Amino acid sequence: MPTTESFTLVAPDGQPRDGVAIAFDYRGVGGSAPDSLVGYEMDYLDWARFDLATVIDAVAQPDLPLLMVGHSYGGHALGLLPSRCRMDGLYTFGTGAGWHRHG
Repeated sequence: MPTTESFTLVAPDGQPRDGVAIAFDYRGVGGSAPDSLVGYEMDYLDWARFDLATVIDAVAQPDLPLLMVGHSYGGHALGLLPSRCRMDGLYTFGTGAGWHRHG
């Protein structure tokens, strides 16, 4: 799974002129990963409801548009955010919907 370190190569190109670009790791991933995952509990819903929502609350400014780029799970996370979150635009890449063959 990509971490914030993976995105340091593209972050300078993604930095807006009149705003802020943020890259972060969800809990238990990258810089926040525990030494061992034994007994570690995480929930994909928590990544959106708490981790992503907290980042959005911290960076949102009323006079600037709020735009999100989501890779993989980050593309799904927007739909799991609490309704209080406002988003002006979203670009996703590498976001799969999953598919299981039946029969």
